[in-house]
Amino acid sequence: MTTLKILVFIGSVRPGRMAERLGKFIETALENHSMQPIIIDPMTLSQSSLELNQTPLHFYSDPESDAPSWMKDLNECIRRASGFLILCSEYNCGIPPALSNLLNTFPPWSYKHRPVGIISYSTGNFGAVRVISVLRPYLTELGMIVVPAYATIPLIQETLDEDGNVVSNGFELKNIDKVLTEIKFYAKAIKAYSVNHPLPS
Repeated sequence: MTTLKILVFIGSVRPGRMAERLGKFIETALENHSMQPIIIDPMTLSQSSLELNQTPLHFYSDPESDAPSWMKDLNECIRRASGFLILCSEYNCGIPPALSNLLNTFPPWSYKHRPVGIISYSTGNFGAVRVISVLRPYLTELGMIVVPAYATIPLIQETLDEDGNVVSNGFELKNIDKVLTEIKFYAKAIKAYSVNHPLPS
C-alpha cells in the first residue's frame, strides 16, 4: 500500500521561532501513524519565497517557462500530497504573513480535495487558539477539507525542547493524535473513492 504523504507547513520565520521544535515532534508523530512527513519551511525553500510574492504561480502566462523553479517544484509536491498539516502561531489574532504568502502562491486546484489539520502553538497560555477560527475558512477557500479535530499547544517552550522531545507531562499534546488520525482517515477515504470515481473539478 502506498504511504500517505503529508505536507507539513511551518508558519513562522521570526528569530527564536518555536515552529522547528514542533515540526520535529510532528515528523515522528506522523511516522508513528505510518504516514510520510514532508516539511515545508519558508526559511529553507529559497530567499525569494520569504519575500512578498507579487505573482502567484497561476498568474504567469506560461508558468512552466516563466515561474521560479522552487515554485514549480513545490506546486508539484502539493499536487502529489495526500494531505496537509498547518503548524501555526498567532500574529495579532491572525495568520503569520509568511504562511499566507506561501499558501497564496499556489492555485486552489493544487490543494483541492485533500484533508488538512491545524495545530496552533504559543509561548503564552492560550496556544494561539484564535488563529484557528481564521485558518478554517481560509483553508477551505483554498480547496482543502479541514478536519474537525484540532490541537492547541500553550507554553510550547516548556512542552518540547529544541529537538522536539517532550519535556513536560505531555498533556498539551494529547489532541495531536486525534488530528493525525482524522487526516489519515479522510486521506485514505478520498484516495479509495477516487480509484473508481473522478473527484469533482
